[in-house]
Amino acid sequence: MMQIINEEKAQVFSIDLMLGLIIITVILGISADSMNLASDKINENTYIASMGRLVDDAADVLVETPGVPPNWEESSNYSDITPGLAKYNTINKKVEPNILSIKKIKQLQDRYDELVYGKILPETFHSTLIIFPQNSKILPLIIHEDDAKNSSSDIYVINRTILTDFIDSKIVINLDIINSGNNDEIKCFYDKCPHKDLNGSFKHDPPEKGQHSFWICKHFKLSRKELDSNNFYIFSDPYTNSLEWIIDRNELISNKSSNMDSKPINVSDQLHYLIGDDESAVLWLHVKILDNKYPFIVYLVSIPKEVPVEMIDAENLKPIPCYFILKAWI
Repeated sequence: MMQIINEEKAQVFSIDLMLGLIIITVILGISADSMNLASDKINENTYIASMGRLVDDAADVLVETPGVPPNWEESSNYSDITPGLAKYNTINKKVEPNILSIKKIKQLQDRYDELVYGKILPETFHSTLIIFPQNSKILPLIIHEDDAKNSSSDIYVINRTILTDFIDSKIVINLDIINSGNNDEIKCFYDKCPHKDLNGSFKHDPPEKGQHSFWICKHFKLSRKELDSNNFYIFSDPYTNSLEWIIDRNELISNKSSNMDSKPINVSDQLHYLIGDDESAVLWLHVKILDNKYPFIVYLVSIPKEVPVEMIDAENLKPIPCYFILKAWI
């Protein structure tokens, strides 16, 4: 009888042990699956963070650095170039982060794949880069728009606020006359005016006290190379019909003045005539103030020939606020 009882106890113990082992096995299996899921989630988050950093770093390179070398946009060999779009002051050797150069933008636009992939973004990436002006009246500047189908669920978007020019312009002269009654301000333009010792209508004297009609004059140097590749315009901001102007040179002094127009005036043909066969020349801009009713700025600007005259105004001569949008995916 005791033997039977002992055998039954042994069977019960074996069954309990087996059930316990099964439960432990199930718990270990569930724990292993949970650890695998957690590990996969960690790896996924690490991957997303890593890819996001790559795109963020690429945006930093473009908007905060001028690139290597800093004047890379003037190069014809792009093999050893790292692109950057920030302006670089060649005089003081200082970078202007978040203020982008339209020349660099145009070069990046023309050779985007060569300059971006394998340099600031991995070659396996696709990307789109667009600059949106905060002024909705100005069309966006599309630097690159990838036409590859985007089937990836991981899209990395970087949005930066920057300033950039929309016209590759050069201000040759700006006569900023805030108070035309300030004789000291006006006289600073008269040191070497070729008209100052002439007589009659050719003579350009500084204003006398209380005088409302007078000339302001300033010289500039012009090269044939710049003249051949750009158009030159003169305009006032704001527009006023109280101005007349002359452009001449010491060897070809003129007293034939023209009126300011409400639109920028293309003076390229006149400059071609004045420079003649010379490779460069010193020319003069003379502006006659007919009254001192309005403060104004007179601009003489150099603009690439492909830029339409409708885009030429004082606002477009300075950097404007924009959104820099870089989107990338694999």
